[in-house]
This record gives sequence, structure tokens and C-alpha cells, in this order.
Amino acid sequence: MMNDYKNVVAKKCVECFCWALKIFLIKRKQPRTFYQYSTISAFKGVIEGNNLWATHWAYLNDAKELKRGIEIAHIVFARIKQIERFSSNSDYFSVLEKYVSKLDSSIPFNVDVYVLCFSEVKDRLSLWRGYGNGYNSVVIGYDADDLEINENNFGLPLIGKVIYNEDEQKKMMLMYLVRYYEMIEELHKIFPKQKREIEKIMKRFFLVGILILSLFIKEKCWKEEKEWRMIFLNPDIDFLDFKVTDNGLIPFIKVPIFKDHAIKCIKNVCLPKSSNFALREKAVKMLWNKFCNKNDIKKDLKVKESSISIVY
Repeated sequence: MMNDYKNVVAKKCVECFCWALKIFLIKRKQPRTFYQYSTISAFKGVIEGNNLWATHWAYLNDAKELKRGIEIAHIVFARIKQIERFSSNSDYFSVLEKYVSKLDSSIPFNVDVYVLCFSEVKDRLSLWRGYGNGYNSVVIGYDADDLEINENNFGLPLIGKVIYNEDEQKKMMLMYLVRYYEMIEELHKIFPKQKREIEKIMKRFFLVGILILSLFIKEKCWKEEKEWRMIFLNPDIDFLDFKVTDNGLIPFIKVPIFKDHAIKCIKNVCLPKSSNFALREKAVKMLWNKFCNKNDIKKDLKVKESSISIVY
């Protein structure tokens, strides 16, 4: 019974950032096809392993993305401080202020949040160059209806389009901060004897919430990517693996995200424009047919050539 209040606090904190996200993400119509810019070796891994790879948030291509969300949180909090109904109640407001003051240095790297990235765009030069690998690049088109995005044993998935509009970013962060202030008051009153312990638990979840919200916030200069992200929180360790790169080990999780099989979910692939496209196309189809036969699936693969010369 002693841990009952801890479970209640944790549950409410998770519900808070999920609530803030869903209000802004649920209204966005999902595309019929999600595109993933990657390497041909990753494509091979998808159909061999029947899963996708989600990367630990701290090892994304540009981990500095997180700073934008933190900047927004500070801007919004400065506005909240000017509203008397919040700032005048020092018992609860001071707790929230303490949490916000820790944002610049206290996002814990050991928080197990993993990110899977897609795009609405099927053939764009900046995406080829940013996420591919020259002639060994590929764009994979996934049928959105065949992706499993409900809660399951590999974490708490949240899927949504990245927010590039600053006003929307501020509204989302404002809702989160105000709701957190209200929860501090609410939980103090429900568990008056456990105030200190409650504040410690809420601080950790507050930082996790800011992290997750920030993963859906990017500068407007990236708007052309039309990126969608799927977030996984505290996945089962059985799905954990590592990639070896020039920068060392990159932790990721193997996500069994397909309702049936990757081969049934993949609608098409696009390869770079090249003088030997026919040979590249043939090899991809040979690989495809091998795994179709292995899994007793009959399905042709559409292999397109990019309209863009991504390599000179």
C-alpha cells in the first residue's frame, strides 16, 4: 500500500504529456503512405527481421533539436509568471518554477525514449542527402493502415506530425505547464504526508514530458521534411540492440510494428537515379522474391527510380 501513491503520481504524469500531445497530434490527418529515407542495408534488415529500428533520442542525427523545446518551455513559463492566479499561489508555483529551472541541465540521458521517423514526402533531395548514403540509399513506402500503432509490449507509442509552427509549439507547451501546475496542487492535497516524495517523482516525469514534447518540435526551416515521428517509452529490454558506427555504439530497439509482415506493409521502394539502375532494381527484386517465398507471400514490389540526381 505504501507504493500506491507512487503509482498514482506516475500514472497521472504520463497521462499529462500524452494528453498534451494528443490534443495537437490527433487532429492531424495521417498520410496513406509513410516514407522512410534510409540505406539499402536497412531495407534488407527490415524484410529479414520483420521489424523497424527506433533510435534512442540522445543519438539522433541532431540531438540539439531538444534545445528548441526547452527554449519554448522557458518562453511560455515567463508568460505564466505574469498571470496572478498562478504566481500568487507560491506553494505550488514555486515547485513548477524549480522544475523549469532544471531544464537546461537535467534531462536524464538514461530515459528510455526511442524515436522512429517517417516523412510524407516520397522524393526530395534534402532528405536523400540527409538520411541516405549516396547510391546505397533507398526510400521505402509503408502503407499506414498496416502499421500497428496501439499500445503494446514494446512501449507506449505516440505518433504524430512534427510541429514547425511556433505558435502551436507554444500552445502545446503552455497546456502542459498549466496542467502540471494543476497536478502539483491536486496531488499535494490528495497525499499531504508525501509531498516531498511526490515532488521528486513529478520532477522526473516533468523532464520526461518536456523531452517527449520537444521531440515533436522543430525549427520551421525543417518544414519541407514534413516529418512524422513515433515515440516509444520504456520498451522491453528484449528489443534492445546496438549499431556500430564511426561515432561508437548507437542504441536502438527493434520494433515489431507491422500488423502482419513487412512485405505486406511495404508498398514501394525508390532508388537513386543512376546509370546502372536496372541492375540495382533486379537485385532488390531478387531479395524481395526470396523473402516472399520464404514467408509464403505473393506480392510484387514496385521499384521506382528517383527523379532527382542525388549523387553527382
